[in-house]
Amino acid sequence: MSAHYDWVIVTPISAFYKVNLYNELASDFKILVIVIAATSQQRRADFYGVTRQYEEIVLWPGDLESRPKIATLRQLRKVLTHLTYERLLVGGWDLPEFWWSVFASSGNNVLALESSCYESQTSGLKAWIKRLFLSRIHAIIASGLAQKRLAQQLGFHKTIHLSHGVGLFHQGQRQEKQAITESTPTHFLFVGRLAPEKNLSALLEVFSTLPHLQLTVVGDGPLAHSLKNQAPANVHWMGHVANQQLASLYQSHDVFILPSLSEPWGLVVEEALYYGLPLIVSDRVGCVEDLVLKPQTGLVFDVQDAQSLQHAILTMQDPKQYAQFCRAAATFDFKQRDKAQVACYSLGV
Repeated sequence: MSAHYDWVIVTPISAFYKVNLYNELASDFKILVIVIAATSQQRRADFYGVTRQYEEIVLWPGDLESRPKIATLRQLRKVLTHLTYERLLVGGWDLPEFWWSVFASSGNNVLALESSCYESQTSGLKAWIKRLFLSRIHAIIASGLAQKRLAQQLGFHKTIHLSHGVGLFHQGQRQEKQAITESTPTHFLFVGRLAPEKNLSALLEVFSTLPHLQLTVVGDGPLAHSLKNQAPANVHWMGHVANQQLASLYQSHDVFILPSLSEPWGLVVEEALYYGLPLIVSDRVGCVEDLVLKPQTGLVFDVQDAQSLQHAILTMQDPKQYAQFCRAAATFDFKQRDKAQVACYSLGV
């Protein structure tokens, strides 16, 4: 007799924030998580979740990028043949394993949509391919408003639930909140991969014109060497910092900056906000409406305007406005947000 599950989830790797989410779901549902590959060449060891309170099957023990796709598809077919389920959730539309899953499934297919309307094409051949994929989807759990808008622009008219997040990040110990007084922020923080899409060259150029301000860069990546050569003296490099050790860094800075050219969501924005940092993010970051504009926790700049980022940094120097952003960040209700995110999976999709 085949096993039966409430949810079967197909995901690329076991990212820590997904593992935390699935552990919460496992309290109310019987779930099976099918992980396509154990690791990724772009992620360090601390990126993966550790404790699992659900069943998990890993199709390939190595890197996602080097997996033998025919072999993983065969293994996926073998797994799904021997079980039944109420709903099948896929974590995207960019891998052949996702396509095989939704077209082979006769049940309720659900898409966790993390791509946004800011970086995704909604016309031409690529859009047609996405619409073909969506024809097999019965409901979408969209990370935020920009992701919901993408689904609608692609002609998806079925059920869309808003989760306002991509998972549950590690919520470390926060410093006790003190009375927020008016002050001028001087210490800015970036956390992320040192890669072209993060737009760090533009950020460094701006800070070269603002020598009285300090920028800390946390992360590593292919552009590390060239960016360090470009950086002015007021930029400080931390390299890779383990996720569990980021709390003190967030709380020792005044403002978080994410200047990305392309960023489907932006988990680091959530982390920074949790630790009380006002935000400066580009208008290409997928969470701008959900975590910045609507809760008024910071500023959004036009990534196509060379002066817009500098203007945002200088605007943040206004003590009264900075204090307002600090209050909004301090009162953002993550418990309610996380509760609503988990609830998306019990809404009869």
